[in-house]
Amino acid sequence: MEENIESYLEALLEKAGLTHLPEDFRARYLLKLRMLLEERIGGLALEYLPKEKQKDLDVILADDTPDPNKMQELLTREIPDYEQKLQKLLVEFAQQFLADTSTVTKA
Repeated sequence: MEENIESYLEALLEKAGLTHLPEDFRARYLLKLRMLLEERIGGLALEYLPKEKQKDLDVILADDTPDPNKMQELLTREIPDYEQKLQKLLVEFAQQFLADTSTVTKA
């Protein structure tokens, strides 16, 4: 999942025409985008994950370096139609990002 997020965000920057960013700024920008996206995925998990399974998610997240594969497995197993919900979230994230960046790049 982690590689998929990186690829997704890289493609998003490219689609927004932000390939010219200095490398150090680009790395920080990608990190910030990743944090925003992970917050949204966390929100999705909290909204749809059954209360009794949230403890399992807490255990995964309590680790200093949470295993994204374990988290993905839990969410896929416990949230009905998780993949569709995630795809919808990714589309909405991209639409908002592209709308926001087009406003900034036109200014």
